[in-house]
Amino acid sequence: MLPHFVDAKDAVLDGEICALDERGRPRFSLIQPRIMVADAASIAAQARSKPVTLFLFDLLYLDGYDLRAVPLIERKKLLKSIVKPGGAVRLSESFEEGEHLLEARGSRSSRASSPNAPIAAMRPGAAIAGSR
Repeated sequence: MLPHFVDAKDAVLDGEICALDERGRPRFSLIQPRIMVADAASIAAQARSKPVTLFLFDLLYLDGYDLRAVPLIERKKLLKSIVKPGGAVRLSESFEEGEHLLEARGSRSSRASSPNAPIAAMRPGAAIAGSR
């Protein structure tokens, strides 16, 4: 499914799968029942009753190029240029003042990256779209 939304031969994307409530807000409690489902009939039933959305927020590799040393703001531009959002695939929004918003809320980002910061290593769980 994912390669239909990505205009690239090979890409390593980073994102998060979320189950959204009736107001479009992610709710972990809605995705929790899907975590240990293994049989095909139950998976299909969960997909119908509790659909999920993939929010993509980073591009780590594109068609032969390791982008981890590229500033985040540039990786996001590239991500936007190759992803065709639709259905269950969306691009996550970026907020340049995000750190201030988190501080105002009383929390800090687990990935306190500036928009120009490179990343050091491939993160576990990165989705791979490729080979079309």
